[in-house]
Amino acid sequence: MIENLLKALINPSNEIVELGKKELELQGHIATGKLRDSIRFEMNYQNGTIKIDFFIEDYGQIVDSGVEANRVPFGGKSGGATSKYIQALFNWSRIVKPSISDKERKYF
Repeated sequence: MIENLLKALINPSNEIVELGKKELELQGHIATGKLRDSIRFEMNYQNGTIKIDFFIEDYGQIVDSGVEANRVPFGGKSGGATSKYIQALFNWSRIVKPSISDKERKYF
């Protein structure tokens, strides 16, 4: 009986995973696909309890909720050194918008 119930929960769990992946795509959050590909679930039965855990890369929460501008470390000096955070944004923009120049990238 439990085995049948566990089997019956696989399809709905897979659907939740696929909905999460689709939502990332619809919102335009696919650069390398690493975040999308990290979404998965694990199902366990132990001591009379069925447990289904869903997983995503840690940075998925940041992608979901964003970061407020006042939390972005930036020196504010034109042409000066930038933080690792700003450099990571530049690197990301090179993946999602490879055709734009570095000058355009600053305003992307």
